[in-house]
Amino acid sequence: MKPWQRRQGSWGEKFFASPLSREPAIGRVRGCGGHRRRLWRGRAFERSRFQHRVDATGNQNENYRPCGGDVSQPVADIGPGILLIDKPDGITSAGVVNRVKRALKALKVGHAGTLDPFATGLLICCIDHATRLARFFLETDKIYRATLHLGVETDTGDSTGRVEAKNFSPPLSEFSGGMISEERICSAFQQFVGKISQVPPAFSALKHQGIPLYRWARRGKTIQKPPRIVTIHRLTVLDIDFPRVRFEVSCSSGTYIRSLGTDVGRALGCGGHLSQLRRIQSGRFHVDEAIPLGVLEETAAIGRLRERIIPMASALKGWPELAVGDTVAEKVRYGRPISADDIPTGCVGVPENDLTTCIKVIDEKGALLALLHRNGKGGYGYCGVFGNQA
Repeated sequence: MKPWQRRQGSWGEKFFASPLSREPAIGRVRGCGGHRRRLWRGRAFERSRFQHRVDATGNQNENYRPCGGDVSQPVADIGPGILLIDKPDGITSAGVVNRVKRALKALKVGHAGTLDPFATGLLICCIDHATRLARFFLETDKIYRATLHLGVETDTGDSTGRVEAKNFSPPLSEFSGGMISEERICSAFQQFVGKISQVPPAFSALKHQGIPLYRWARRGKTIQKPPRIVTIHRLTVLDIDFPRVRFEVSCSSGTYIRSLGTDVGRALGCGGHLSQLRRIQSGRFHVDEAIPLGVLEETAAIGRLRERIIPMASALKGWPELAVGDTVAEKVRYGRPISADDIPTGCVGVPENDLTTCIKVIDEKGALLALLHRNGKGGYGYCGVFGNQA
């Protein structure tokens, strides 16, 4: 085989000689998308057939692919908003975000609260400018349903981890003998209602020196974060089928249900890990309102995904609301200072000494312009400005 006839698998265009110069190529394909070029020894680079808009006869080249994909494909213009996804197991929260971003062809998508890969349920996805609202949704209370498998403790606190201890005293065989009664299990759960000190698991998204803890743990180095105070509002045992216990928990933001399951297992003296975890509710959003991830692309293909986008103003339902006219709206759009004279007395509904509650400002069309808070000086400060993007 002659040097200029050589090809190497799927990278056949990577190294081969010019049929004109009979010289071996010394470069490699560079560029992105459909733009490719070859560097030749002492000769100008030649373009591949995918890079020409027109062919040699002057006709449109149907093989042409611009960098980044086909520009003829329409981009979905859905505007910023909130999309509720019912996440399946086996995929990370970042993976869900990437699929949403591709389906919507959005420039920016984020989520408000990570779900473990083995967990399912509600994941709040914020689109474009709505990503600025993610921190508010992240701070809301959550409701989960989980299954605790007693008798086996893992290093991750769930069924994906390595077994660290098995059949603690008393052994599982004594469950049916009454050593661990249902009353004792319910009592153990109730010990964790209220404000508790909780140690985050070693396998979590919390960071140490800029690196997530789960990456440190996979390298064999366990980083122990200091305990922190979380609140368990309600903890209910739904069903007991030894060695599995199904329960529902309403908790504050930042609570790790895997750590809760481990602590309950240790309180019973037999250990335990979560075999299932599902987020039912986050703030005012419920999983029943979410779209299953499996039908996301199909819904987008038929043009029905726009119906599932929640406008930013509607996503903040229940917040103090202030409707402003054109004059004040123009100030708010550009983030200019807002004084008490700009807003009539009694229209806000937030006491003057309340400096933490956010007030959503909408225009005459109901679009969200900004979030304000009282600054304690008779005026208002901004929590976020959205202009005409909402």
